[in-house]
Amino acid sequence: MPELDGFAVLRAIGENPDAFGDIDTAVAEAARDLVVKRLKSKALAMDDARAVREAVGYDMFDRIVEGMSAAHLKSIVTKLDKHHPDMKGSSAQWQRQHLQTLLEGAAEPTQRSSKSTKAGSRATTAKTPPAPIGFRTEAMSVFRESLKRK
Repeated sequence: MPELDGFAVLRAIGENPDAFGDIDTAVAEAARDLVVKRLKSKALAMDDARAVREAVGYDMFDRIVEGMSAAHLKSIVTKLDKHHPDMKGSSAQWQRQHLQTLLEGAAEPTQRSSKSTKAGSRATTAKTPPAPIGFRTEAMSVFRESLKRK
């Protein structure tokens, strides 16, 4: 069976909307799902997201973003700006606004800070002297008792 050219079929549907009038809702859902799926792609970079926004048009893109679930939105914004300090605990409205500013170029992704909390905790752990080995452990106490009995 020959492989289906999905883009050609979608183009034909778009060019002949009267022939597909009964499936308007399904076409809109499919279009939204395809854009969201592309934005959720693991390989998505800022340039890719900007290209998608430009390809579908800013107005349509904004409508798609408005209709996104909070989970999808957080996933996309986190992928594009994973080190932003306000991301954790942010609202969906803040994430929508931040996505728009990132894609417009009004803001750039936050760079990883040199003093991250994980690195700080590792440094603190490394500076803490290790517990002394040997003389005050329970095993040593048992050993000493055994020597006294001999």
